[in-house]
Amino acid sequence: MRAWAFLLGGCLFVGIGVIGIFVPVLPTTPFLLLASFCFVRSSPRLNRWLMNHRVFGRYVRDWEEKRGVRPSVKVTAFTMMAVAAVATTVLAELPGWALVRAGDGTVGWVRGTLRPGARACVRACGPVGPAAAAGGLRRLTLRLRGHLGVPYRLGGTTRRHIDCSGLVQRCVREALGLVLPRHSTDQLARSVAAVSSLGEPGDLLFMAGLDAVHCHVGVVLRGPRPGARTLLHASSRRGRVVEEPLDGCLARASRVQHMELAQLLELR
Repeated sequence: MRAWAFLLGGCLFVGIGVIGIFVPVLPTTPFLLLASFCFVRSSPRLNRWLMNHRVFGRYVRDWEEKRGVRPSVKVTAFTMMAVAAVATTVLAELPGWALVRAGDGTVGWVRGTLRPGARACVRACGPVGPAAAAGGLRRLTLRLRGHLGVPYRLGGTTRRHIDCSGLVQRCVREALGLVLPRHSTDQLARSVAAVSSLGEPGDLLFMAGLDAVHCHVGVVLRGPRPGARTLLHASSRRGRVVEEPLDGCLARASRVQHMELAQLLELR
């Protein structure tokens, strides 16, 4: 059990270290050193991989050999932090620019007039009736099946490449006019306690263990036979967007949660 804890910690620290390469205010070297510390106590093979990695290895080797960070790395980090600070200061002072957080959690600068009342107008639409739910399911089904065969790529959001949460976010936005968060765990956080049983058409299914990921998401659809149910999702294991029998997916999942279509529509 202790080895597993160190192994999970090492993987977590590697992930944070990778983010630190691109985010100026987040250091990289300390987290990669922590990852090496954990891998030494859990997986020598992963520690060798980290030490010999083309990008990550130099951070750990520099510290072990010189007890420090290369001057070029320090200069790059300082430059990126300075550029980010200057850009933030300049944009904040320019008229018409504002730092905003979008509905899917994305943060960035925009120029122009914001319309805070637009979202309130949508919220005033009231409860969703059966006819609206049926129409929403038809549109969502068409959008989803229009992506069958699109290649899988982690982080993808287009018809060229897409991942599971990107597929759900894109199709829900196009079919229902609702902007879900980008990541599947954030999409799950928007759900409330389910009322109907799992497996109704239009359900968003969040599964642990499927495709060997912590939180995989797909959408339940009507199958070719009466009463049959399928799951349409972007599968990393299959390498593309697929539609397969729901029962087989549930059998491979270790944990399942779902958001009903009616609850999804009420988020608007």
